[in-house]
Amino acid sequence: GCLTNPYSFCLKFGFQQVIMPSIIGQTSVTEARNHLNYLMYEINSWNLFIKPVFGCMESVDKFICGLHMSECVDGKHRPLCRESCQVVARTCITKSLHNSWTFLNMEYFCKFLPYQVDDPTCRPVGTS
Repeated sequence: GCLTNPYSFCLKFGFQQVIMPSIIGQTSVTEARNHLNYLMYEINSWNLFIKPVFGCMESVDKFICGLHMSECVDGKHRPLCRESCQVVARTCITKSLHNSWTFLNMEYFCKFLPYQVDDPTCRPVGTS
């Protein structure tokens, strides 16, 4: 079932309830939070990976939260939409990050998300 999200960083994006395992396989909120903390440290240390396009930093942050802290609605996953993930990855992430470690490669993780046509309940996220 749904769990209360204890991670304040993701609460600001509306992820009040989460479900485990996450879309990318974390089995506990603690594991997801630890990975998120590490990932945010890496991204903030190397913010040159995020293109200076309006809305990009927030969109990337939403996707990082959505992948690690899968939103839960009525006891079920509400994943982010793959199309949105692909747009944000292409628009906002520099090639140096795409070619970096897999755990930082957002485009790699888009493949775990459903297309909106296949799951109309998925959550679209834009860059504006």
